Amino acid sequence: MKTTIDNLTSATGWTGSGGGSVHGVNQHKEMIAGNLSASLIFRFTGAGSYVQKTFSTPIDASGMNQIVLSVWSQLNRKGRYETGDDFEYSIEVGTGNVFLLPVWQTFDAAVLQHPGGSIDKVKITKINAGGDYLIVSNLIACIDELPIDIYDGAKEQIEHEAEAFSGSNGILLGTVSVSVGDSTLAVNYPWLRRYSVIRLVKGADSETHQLDDYDGTKFRFFDAYDGKNILRTMAGASLYVKMPVEYGQHEKEVLLPSIVIWNLAPEIIPRTGKTDLLNDTFKVDGSVMARKEGETLNFFLNIDVTARQAEIDALMSYIVRRFITKQVVWVNGRKLKVDYMGIPSEELRSQSFSDIIHTTYQAAVEIREDVWERAQMHKAIQATLDVSIKET
Repeated sequence: MKTTIDNLTSATGWTGSGGGSVHGVNQHKEMIAGNLSASLIFRFTGAGSYVQKTFSTPIDASGMNQIVLSVWSQLNRKGRYETGDDFEYSIEVGTGNVFLLPVWQTFDAAVLQHPGGSIDKVKITKINAGGDYLIVSNLIACIDELPIDIYDGAKEQIEHEAEAFSGSNGILLGTVSVSVGDSTLAVNYPWLRRYSVIRLVKGADSETHQLDDYDGTKFRFFDAYDGKNILRTMAGASLYVKMPVEYGQHEKEVLLPSIVIWNLAPEIIPRTGKTDLLNDTFKVDGSVMARKEGETLNFFLNIDVTARQAEIDALMSYIVRRFITKQVVWVNGRKLKVDYMGIPSEELRSQSFSDIIHTTYQAAVEIREDVWERAQMHKAIQATLDVSIKET
Protein backbone atom coordinates (compact mmCIF):
# COMPACT_ATOMS: atom_id res chain seq x y z
CA MET A 1 0.00 0.00 0.00
CA LYS A 2 1.36 3.42 -0.89
CA THR A 3 0.63 7.13 -0.76
CA THR A 4 2.20 9.54 -3.23
CA ILE A 5 4.01 12.44 -1.58
CA ASP A 6 5.24 14.00 -4.84
CA ASN A 7 5.71 12.19 -8.16
CA LEU A 8 8.39 14.75 -9.10
CA THR A 9 7.31 15.16 -12.71
CA SER A 10 6.96 18.95 -12.49
CA ALA A 11 8.95 21.77 -10.88
CA THR A 12 5.73 23.39 -9.64
CA GLY A 13 6.07 24.24 -5.94
CA TRP A 14 9.79 23.49 -5.73
CA THR A 15 12.14 26.30 -4.69
CA GLY A 16 15.86 26.45 -3.98
CA SER A 17 18.21 28.45 -1.78
CA GLY A 18 21.89 28.73 -0.89
CA GLY A 19 22.89 27.60 -4.37
CA GLY A 20 20.23 24.90 -4.79
CA SER A 21 17.81 25.11 -7.71
CA VAL A 22 15.60 23.14 -10.07
CA HIS A 23 17.83 22.61 -13.10
CA GLY A 24 15.14 21.11 -15.32
CA VAL A 25 12.92 18.16 -16.17
CA ASN A 26 14.44 14.82 -17.19
CA GLN A 27 12.66 12.65 -19.77
CA HIS A 28 15.28 9.94 -20.20
CA LYS A 29 13.24 6.81 -19.42
CA GLU A 30 16.02 5.01 -17.58
CA MET A 31 16.01 7.81 -14.99
CA ILE A 32 12.24 7.84 -14.33
CA ALA A 33 10.56 5.60 -11.74
CA GLY A 34 7.12 4.03 -11.70
CA ASN A 35 6.15 4.60 -15.37
CA LEU A 36 5.85 8.34 -14.75
CA SER A 37 6.27 10.85 -17.57
CA ALA A 38 9.33 12.68 -16.18
CA SER A 39 11.64 13.22 -13.22
CA LEU A 40 13.32 16.33 -11.81
CA ILE A 41 16.95 17.42 -11.98
CA PHE A 42 18.19 19.47 -9.02
CA ARG A 43 21.43 21.49 -9.05
CA PHE A 44 23.54 22.02 -5.92
CA THR A 45 26.57 24.34 -5.77
CA GLY A 46 28.02 23.36 -2.40
CA ALA A 47 27.47 22.61 1.28
CA GLY A 48 24.18 23.92 2.61
CA SER A 49 22.52 24.42 -0.78
CA TYR A 50 19.04 22.94 -0.85
CA VAL A 51 15.71 22.57 -2.66
CA GLN A 52 12.36 22.19 -0.95
CA LYS A 53 8.62 21.94 -1.46
CA THR A 54 5.96 22.84 1.11
CA PHE A 55 2.46 21.37 0.94
CA SER A 56 -0.41 23.72 1.80
CA THR A 57 -2.40 20.63 2.74
CA PRO A 58 -0.14 18.07 4.50
CA ILE A 59 0.04 14.63 2.92
CA ASP A 60 -1.64 12.02 5.13
CA ALA A 61 0.90 9.19 5.44
CA SER A 62 -0.46 7.61 8.62
CA GLY A 63 -0.14 3.84 8.68
CA MET A 64 2.90 3.89 6.40
CA ASN A 65 6.34 2.86 7.69
CA GLN A 66 8.67 3.58 4.78
CA ILE A 67 9.71 6.52 2.61
CA VAL A 68 10.88 5.52 -0.89
CA LEU A 69 12.29 7.64 -3.72
CA SER A 70 14.47 6.88 -6.73
CA VAL A 71 17.61 8.99 -7.01
CA TRP A 72 20.87 9.33 -8.97
CA SER A 73 23.82 11.70 -8.59
CA GLN A 74 26.21 12.83 -11.29
CA LEU A 75 29.25 13.00 -8.98
CA ASN A 76 28.37 11.66 -5.52
CA ARG A 77 27.15 8.08 -5.60
CA LYS A 78 28.38 5.02 -3.73
CA GLY A 79 27.85 1.30 -3.45
CA ARG A 80 27.98 1.14 0.35
CA TYR A 81 27.09 3.31 3.35
CA GLU A 82 28.47 2.40 6.77
CA THR A 83 28.69 5.67 8.74
CA GLY A 84 27.16 9.12 8.58
CA ASP A 85 30.36 10.47 7.02
CA ASP A 86 29.66 8.45 3.86
CA PHE A 87 26.63 10.55 2.89
CA GLU A 88 26.54 13.62 0.65
CA TYR A 89 22.84 14.50 1.02
CA SER A 90 20.13 14.74 3.64
CA ILE A 91 16.38 14.71 3.10
CA GLU A 92 13.72 16.13 5.41
CA VAL A 93 10.35 14.43 4.94
CA GLY A 94 7.96 16.26 7.23
CA THR A 95 9.20 18.98 9.56
CA GLY A 96 11.91 17.62 11.85
CA ASN A 97 12.25 14.18 10.20
CA VAL A 98 15.72 14.56 8.67
CA PHE A 99 17.46 11.50 7.20
CA LEU A 100 20.76 10.97 5.43
CA LEU A 101 20.00 10.10 1.80
CA PRO A 102 21.85 7.17 0.18
CA VAL A 103 22.59 7.61 -3.53
CA TRP A 104 23.58 4.33 -5.18
CA GLN A 105 25.85 3.71 -8.15
CA THR A 106 22.89 3.37 -10.50
CA PHE A 107 19.47 5.04 -10.55
CA ASP A 108 17.80 3.11 -7.74
CA ALA A 109 15.41 3.38 -4.81
CA ALA A 110 16.44 4.79 -1.44
CA VAL A 111 14.33 3.26 1.35
CA LEU A 112 14.04 5.09 4.69
CA GLN A 113 11.99 4.64 7.83
CA HIS A 114 8.85 6.75 8.09
CA PRO A 115 8.04 7.69 11.70
CA GLY A 116 4.36 8.12 10.85
CA GLY A 117 1.96 11.03 10.63
CA SER A 118 1.43 13.67 7.98
CA ILE A 119 4.07 15.26 5.73
CA ASP A 120 4.06 19.04 5.32
CA LYS A 121 7.35 19.55 3.47
CA VAL A 122 10.22 17.88 1.63
CA LYS A 123 13.72 19.35 1.69
CA ILE A 124 16.89 17.94 0.07
CA THR A 125 20.20 19.44 1.23
CA LYS A 126 23.80 19.02 0.02
CA ILE A 127 25.96 18.30 3.08
CA ASN A 128 29.52 18.65 1.82
CA ALA A 129 31.38 21.06 -0.45
CA GLY A 130 31.34 20.69 -4.23
CA GLY A 131 28.69 21.05 -6.91
CA ASP A 132 26.48 18.26 -8.20
CA TYR A 133 23.32 17.40 -10.14
CA LEU A 134 20.72 15.07 -8.60
CA ILE A 135 17.90 13.28 -10.46
CA VAL A 136 14.95 12.44 -8.19
CA SER A 137 11.72 10.58 -9.01
CA ASN A 138 8.53 9.20 -7.45
CA LEU A 139 8.61 10.09 -3.74
CA ILE A 140 6.12 7.92 -1.85
CA ALA A 141 5.24 6.66 1.63
CA CYS A 142 4.36 2.96 1.79
CA ILE A 143 3.97 -0.18 3.83
CA ASP A 144 4.67 -3.62 2.35
CA GLU A 145 1.62 -5.86 2.12
CA LEU A 146 2.55 -8.91 0.08
CA PRO A 147 1.38 -10.31 -2.24
CA ILE A 148 -1.24 -7.59 -2.82
CA ASP A 149 1.45 -4.98 -3.57
CA ILE A 150 2.84 -7.27 -6.29
CA TYR A 151 -0.68 -7.58 -7.74
CA ASP A 152 -0.98 -3.79 -7.75
CA GLY A 153 2.43 -3.39 -9.38
CA ALA A 154 1.68 -5.97 -12.09
CA LYS A 155 -1.77 -4.45 -12.72
CA GLU A 156 -0.28 -0.95 -13.14
CA GLN A 157 2.47 -2.22 -15.43
CA ILE A 158 0.09 -4.18 -17.69
CA GLU A 159 -2.27 -1.19 -17.87
CA HIS A 160 0.71 0.97 -18.84
CA GLU A 161 1.47 -1.39 -21.72
CA ALA A 162 -2.21 -1.51 -22.76
CA GLU A 163 -2.45 2.29 -23.05
CA ALA A 164 0.12 2.20 -25.85
CA PHE A 165 -2.37 0.33 -28.04
CA SER A 166 -5.90 1.22 -26.99
CA GLY A 167 -5.48 4.28 -24.79
CA SER A 168 -6.68 4.50 -21.22
CA ASN A 169 -10.38 4.06 -22.10
CA GLY A 170 -10.28 0.91 -24.25
CA ILE A 171 -11.43 0.16 -27.80
CA LEU A 172 -13.79 2.77 -29.30
CA LEU A 173 -17.03 1.26 -30.65
CA GLY A 174 -19.20 4.29 -31.37
CA THR A 175 -21.39 6.86 -29.60
CA VAL A 176 -24.45 6.63 -27.40
CA SER A 177 -26.69 9.00 -25.40
CA VAL A 178 -27.59 8.24 -21.77
CA SER A 179 -29.49 9.98 -18.99
CA VAL A 180 -28.84 10.02 -15.26
CA GLY A 181 -30.63 7.14 -13.53
CA ASP A 182 -30.89 4.90 -16.63
CA SER A 183 -30.73 1.23 -15.66
CA THR A 184 -30.36 -0.08 -19.23
CA LEU A 185 -28.30 0.67 -22.32
CA ALA A 186 -29.78 0.22 -25.81
CA VAL A 187 -26.82 -0.81 -28.02
CA ASN A 188 -25.99 -3.68 -30.35
CA TYR A 189 -22.29 -4.04 -31.15
CA PRO A 190 -20.69 -7.41 -31.99
CA TRP A 191 -18.02 -7.02 -29.28
CA LEU A 192 -20.51 -6.32 -26.48
CA ARG A 193 -21.91 -9.29 -24.59
CA ARG A 194 -22.93 -10.08 -21.05
CA TYR A 195 -19.96 -9.55 -18.65
CA SER A 196 -18.31 -6.95 -20.94
CA VAL A 197 -17.01 -3.80 -19.23
CA ILE A 198 -17.79 -0.52 -20.99
CA ARG A 199 -16.66 3.07 -20.50
CA LEU A 200 -18.69 6.14 -21.42
CA VAL A 201 -16.76 9.36 -22.04
CA LYS A 202 -18.07 12.84 -22.80
CA GLY A 203 -15.58 15.65 -22.33
CA ALA A 204 -14.41 15.61 -18.70
CA ASP A 205 -17.22 13.23 -17.67
CA SER A 206 -16.79 9.46 -17.70
CA GLU A 207 -18.10 6.35 -16.00
CA THR A 208 -17.57 2.60 -16.18
CA HIS A 209 -20.17 -0.21 -16.03
CA GLN A 210 -20.32 -3.98 -16.47
CA LEU A 211 -23.05 -5.31 -18.76
CA ASP A 212 -25.59 -7.84 -17.44
CA ASP A 213 -28.44 -9.57 -19.33
CA TYR A 214 -29.39 -8.58 -22.90
CA ASP A 215 -33.07 -8.79 -23.87
CA GLY A 216 -32.51 -8.32 -27.60
CA THR A 217 -32.56 -4.52 -27.56
CA LYS A 218 -30.83 -3.35 -24.39
CA PHE A 219 -28.44 -4.38 -21.60
CA ARG A 220 -28.88 -4.11 -17.87
CA PHE A 221 -25.88 -3.44 -15.57
CA PHE A 222 -24.20 -5.39 -12.81
CA ASP A 223 -23.41 -3.46 -9.61
CA ALA A 224 -19.64 -3.54 -10.29
CA TYR A 225 -17.62 -0.39 -11.06
CA ASP A 226 -20.04 2.58 -11.19
CA GLY A 227 -23.11 0.50 -10.39
CA LYS A 228 -26.48 -0.46 -11.84
CA ASN A 229 -27.51 3.02 -12.96
CA ILE A 230 -26.07 5.76 -15.16
CA LEU A 231 -24.58 8.52 -12.98
CA ARG A 232 -24.79 11.51 -15.33
CA THR A 233 -26.53 12.64 -18.50
CA MET A 234 -24.30 12.48 -21.60
CA ALA A 235 -25.46 13.13 -25.17
CA GLY A 236 -23.30 11.60 -27.87
CA ALA A 237 -20.89 10.00 -25.39
CA SER A 238 -18.07 7.87 -26.78
CA LEU A 239 -18.63 4.20 -26.03
CA TYR A 240 -15.59 1.98 -25.37
CA VAL A 241 -15.23 -1.69 -24.54
CA LYS A 242 -12.52 -2.04 -21.92
CA MET A 243 -9.94 -4.75 -21.38
CA PRO A 244 -9.81 -4.49 -17.58
CA VAL A 245 -6.79 -5.72 -15.63
CA GLU A 246 -7.88 -7.04 -12.24
CA TYR A 247 -6.87 -9.38 -9.43
CA GLY A 248 -8.75 -11.08 -6.60
CA GLN A 249 -11.66 -12.14 -8.83
CA HIS A 250 -12.42 -15.38 -6.95
CA GLU A 251 -15.86 -14.32 -5.71
CA LYS A 252 -16.81 -11.77 -8.37
CA GLU A 253 -18.55 -11.94 -11.72
CA VAL A 254 -16.33 -12.93 -14.63
CA LEU A 255 -15.08 -10.09 -16.85
CA LEU A 256 -15.12 -10.67 -20.63
CA PRO A 257 -12.74 -9.64 -22.02
CA SER A 258 -10.21 -9.25 -19.21
CA ILE A 259 -6.71 -9.86 -17.90
CA VAL A 260 -6.80 -11.37 -14.40
CA ILE A 261 -3.81 -11.90 -12.11
CA TRP A 262 -3.69 -14.85 -9.71
CA ASN A 263 -1.01 -15.85 -7.23
CA LEU A 264 0.54 -19.15 -6.23
CA ALA A 265 2.42 -19.65 -2.95
CA PRO A 266 5.91 -18.10 -3.00
CA GLU A 267 9.16 -20.01 -3.07
CA ILE A 268 11.77 -19.22 -0.41
CA ILE A 269 15.19 -18.40 -1.89
CA PRO A 270 17.98 -19.17 0.64
CA ARG A 271 20.34 -16.51 -0.69
CA THR A 272 21.08 -14.47 2.45
CA GLY A 273 20.94 -14.82 6.21
CA LYS A 274 17.36 -13.88 7.05
CA THR A 275 18.27 -12.75 10.58
CA ASP A 276 21.31 -10.65 9.61
CA LEU A 277 21.07 -7.03 10.73
CA LEU A 278 20.99 -4.28 8.10
CA ASN A 279 21.56 -0.61 8.92
CA ASP A 280 19.18 1.08 6.49
CA THR A 281 18.16 4.46 7.95
CA PHE A 282 20.78 6.98 9.10
CA LYS A 283 19.70 10.27 10.67
CA VAL A 284 21.61 13.53 10.91
CA ASP A 285 21.75 13.26 14.73
CA GLY A 286 23.98 10.20 14.38
CA SER A 287 21.32 7.59 15.16
CA VAL A 288 20.87 4.52 13.01
CA MET A 289 17.81 2.32 12.45
CA ALA A 290 18.46 -1.36 11.75
CA ARG A 291 16.29 -4.34 10.88
CA LYS A 292 16.71 -8.04 10.20
CA GLU A 293 17.13 -8.86 6.53
CA GLY A 294 14.13 -11.19 6.23
CA GLU A 295 13.29 -13.85 3.68
CA THR A 296 13.83 -13.47 -0.06
CA LEU A 297 10.75 -14.83 -1.82
CA ASN A 298 9.91 -15.69 -5.42
CA PHE A 299 6.20 -14.99 -6.03
CA PHE A 300 4.65 -16.88 -8.96
CA LEU A 301 1.91 -15.16 -10.95
CA ASN A 302 -0.70 -16.71 -13.24
CA ILE A 303 -1.94 -14.12 -15.73
CA ASP A 304 -5.19 -15.19 -17.39
CA VAL A 305 -6.28 -13.65 -20.70
CA THR A 306 -9.97 -14.33 -21.36
CA ALA A 307 -12.10 -13.18 -24.31
CA ARG A 308 -14.83 -14.26 -26.71
CA GLN A 309 -13.20 -12.68 -29.75
CA ALA A 310 -9.90 -13.96 -31.15
CA GLU A 311 -8.87 -10.41 -32.11
CA ILE A 312 -9.16 -9.13 -28.54
CA ASP A 313 -7.50 -12.26 -27.14
CA ALA A 314 -4.55 -11.70 -29.49
CA LEU A 315 -4.24 -8.03 -28.47
CA MET A 316 -4.39 -8.75 -24.74
CA SER A 317 -1.91 -11.61 -25.11
CA TYR A 318 0.50 -9.27 -26.87
CA ILE A 319 0.12 -6.74 -24.03
CA VAL A 320 0.89 -9.42 -21.41
CA ARG A 321 3.92 -10.64 -23.38
CA ARG A 322 5.24 -7.06 -23.55
CA PHE A 323 4.90 -6.80 -19.77
CA ILE A 324 6.74 -10.06 -19.12
CA THR A 325 9.39 -9.55 -21.83
CA LYS A 326 10.37 -6.10 -20.49
CA GLN A 327 11.04 -7.85 -17.12
CA VAL A 328 10.10 -4.82 -15.00
CA VAL A 329 7.49 -4.24 -12.31
CA TRP A 330 7.39 -1.36 -9.83
CA VAL A 331 6.34 -2.42 -6.32
CA ASN A 332 6.08 0.33 -3.71
CA GLY A 333 8.59 2.49 -5.55
CA ARG A 334 11.13 -0.30 -6.08
CA LYS A 335 12.07 -1.68 -9.48
CA LEU A 336 11.81 -5.48 -9.47
CA LYS A 337 12.56 -8.08 -12.11
CA VAL A 338 9.88 -10.18 -13.80
CA ASP A 339 10.86 -13.63 -15.09
CA TYR A 340 8.95 -15.52 -17.81
CA MET A 341 8.02 -18.99 -16.51
CA GLY A 342 6.96 -22.03 -18.51
CA ILE A 343 4.94 -22.21 -21.71
CA PRO A 344 1.62 -20.35 -22.16
CA SER A 345 -1.42 -22.62 -22.21
CA GLU A 346 -4.51 -21.99 -24.34
CA GLU A 347 -7.99 -23.43 -23.87
CA LEU A 348 -11.23 -23.02 -25.83
CA ARG A 349 -14.20 -23.22 -23.48
CA SER A 350 -17.53 -23.88 -25.22
CA GLN A 351 -20.75 -22.47 -23.80
CA SER A 352 -24.29 -22.55 -25.10
CA PHE A 353 -24.09 -19.01 -26.47
CA SER A 354 -20.44 -18.67 -27.55
CA ASP A 355 -16.89 -19.96 -27.21
CA ILE A 356 -14.48 -18.39 -24.71
CA ILE A 357 -10.75 -18.25 -25.40
CA HIS A 358 -8.67 -18.66 -22.24
CA THR A 359 -4.87 -18.18 -22.35
CA THR A 360 -2.63 -18.39 -19.25
CA TYR A 361 0.84 -16.89 -18.89
CA GLN A 362 3.15 -17.52 -15.94
CA ALA A 363 5.68 -15.13 -14.45
CA ALA A 364 7.69 -14.76 -11.25
CA VAL A 365 8.71 -11.73 -9.17
CA GLU A 366 11.48 -11.87 -6.58
CA ILE A 367 11.25 -9.62 -3.53
CA ARG A 368 12.60 -9.42 0.01
CA GLU A 369 9.82 -9.59 2.57
CA ASP A 370 10.49 -6.89 5.17
CA VAL A 371 8.52 -8.27 8.12
CA TRP A 372 10.90 -7.14 10.87
CA GLU A 373 10.37 -3.79 12.57
CA ARG A 374 13.28 -1.36 12.52
CA ALA A 375 15.04 -0.79 15.85
CA GLN A 376 17.24 2.14 16.82
CA MET A 377 20.85 1.19 17.43
CA HIS A 378 22.87 2.70 20.28
CA LYS A 379 25.11 5.55 19.19
CA ALA A 380 28.84 4.92 19.57
CA ILE A 381 30.28 8.10 21.10
CA GLN A 382 33.87 6.87 21.42
CA ALA A 383 35.62 3.60 20.72
CA THR A 384 38.95 2.90 22.47
CA LEU A 385 41.20 -0.13 22.07
CA ASP A 386 44.14 -0.71 24.44
CA VAL A 387 46.73 -3.29 23.46
CA SER A 388 49.45 -4.50 25.82
CA ILE A 389 52.44 -6.45 24.49
CA LYS A 390 54.61 -8.44 26.88
CA GLU A 391 57.83 -10.22 26.20
CA THR A 392 57.95 -13.80 27.40
